[in-house]
Amino acid sequence: MTESFVCAQKTVNTREDIKVFINEGVNNNALRIIMEKNASKLLSAFNRAAREKKKPVIPQDIIEARALEKINDLWQTSAMVCEKIHIDENCVTTVYGDYQIRNIPIIMISASKTTKKEEIAIHFNLNGKISDVNITLQEHQYVQILGESKIVEDIVNRNKILDFIEKFRTAYNCKDIDYLDNVFSNNALIITATEIRQQPNSDQAIRGLNDKDYNFQIQTKKEYLKNLNEKVFKKNRYLNIVFDSVKVLQHPGYDNIYGVTVKQQWNSPKYSDVGYLYLLIDCRRENEMQIFVRAWHPEDYFDFGKFDRFRFNN
Repeated sequence: MTESFVCAQKTVNTREDIKVFINEGVNNNALRIIMEKNASKLLSAFNRAAREKKKPVIPQDIIEARALEKINDLWQTSAMVCEKIHIDENCVTTVYGDYQIRNIPIIMISASKTTKKEEIAIHFNLNGKISDVNITLQEHQYVQILGESKIVEDIVNRNKILDFIEKFRTAYNCKDIDYLDNVFSNNALIITATEIRQQPNSDQAIRGLNDKDYNFQIQTKKEYLKNLNEKVFKKNRYLNIVFDSVKVLQHPGYDNIYGVTVKQQWNSPKYSDVGYLYLLIDCRRENEMQIFVRAWHPEDYFDFGKFDRFRFNN
């Protein structure tokens, strides 16, 4: 079946017979066929749901319950469609031993024109069942960050961090407050900023100074998550967070501590901004990475030299 609908002045294809082919990365032919079929059914279900303006109906035998719940949460903020009819990609084995197909192009229906096009990764367990879906970083950034590794331990940690960052970003898109509660350390240092808008005829504007200023706040984990859930998640049906310009730096004294800086675009009906997000991440515990520091500052402050990017010794 082939149908289309108009979204943001563009006709979006919602063809429902999408075919996914895995070129390399799975030696077991029977397992490869299962993964191809499951991925094809998932993307076809996306397009069918977008056309019918309903949540996707995904066969439970192809997907784990947690992954299905995550997709339904994402759907509450925006439907997704895949315009590509045939997808040919390699499969990779992750550092956690499961499988992943990346570079799957989608369109976020509710997103702004400049942030509609995204890519997702589909994860599979060892039986070929879909175990997770995440909105990913751009592939050239992913490859570049891994290419900066010089030792095996660092390569493993960077793989974990990239996987973590994609899940972290997707958690905001699907408003997963429980996931965020789990990944922030109980003693996390969280710095947020609120823009203070100057009136056009204010003294500051008359003096020719910058018409934007910011009120910086230090919050506890409990305060941050409470404000995020009540003032953002519950009051905005649509939320799309975009990460770009990712930098990963290993701590000079602690091999399993990393600083990550990303350029963040925050898009919601009530508020949008662009700034830089710094995360201090602890990779010492297997499968339990934690954020010790989350600090945000606006893009404008680079231009005016008021702040440099956060560093380990700040």
